[in-house]
Amino acid sequence: MNPYHNNRPNLLRTQVYNYLRKNIDNGHISPGEYVKFNEICDALEISRTPVRDALLHLQAEGFVSLLPQHGIQINHVSQTELRNIYEALGGLEAKMLKSVFHRIGEKQIEKMKKINEEMNSFRSKNEFHRYYKKNLAFHNVFINLSKNDLMKYHISILKQRIFEFTKRVWGRNWQTLNYDEHKTLIDLIEKGDASQASTYWDDVHWSFNW
Repeated sequence: MNPYHNNRPNLLRTQVYNYLRKNIDNGHISPGEYVKFNEICDALEISRTPVRDALLHLQAEGFVSLLPQHGIQINHVSQTELRNIYEALGGLEAKMLKSVFHRIGEKQIEKMKKINEEMNSFRSKNEFHRYYKKNLAFHNVFINLSKNDLMKYHISILKQRIFEFTKRVWGRNWQTLNYDEHKTLIDLIEKGDASQASTYWDDVHWSFNW
């Protein structure tokens, strides 16, 4: 069974993932470091079998590596891998944008404009965590119009790898550029040009040029 059709493995994976993410965010562990298996079981009060299954799932998604004699290693995202993730996300989101373009109406456009301005407000206040949550929400306006759960699942996983498991600090210049590219996308949507909008999203917004 595909993982996006099975709620229990997803819930366990999310629980373990959130535990690791919390410890990364508070500085207790860093990418490249190891976590003991029993530590996760004890912290989450979950038996070994479901934790092992969740970790195997996370390993398959690239978040961690299970290494005998060492424990669970939090994976780095290399420059090459980050470039590959950007390329994959560009293709997936552009395809999805084009497929749902006819369903993007005035309500969705106004929502995208509102979220983008909220993003800009958080950028000016240097509140990055709130900024990137709004950034994800902007993309989700059109992503959530799709009925393709497989694509949505993989987009979600890839974005978690970029924004959650890396400690990369996105500069203010990148945040401003991101805001401007969102405005351009909205303009293209309002013009009704699905082909140009999807091409722009793939070739410009998700380009890896740093």
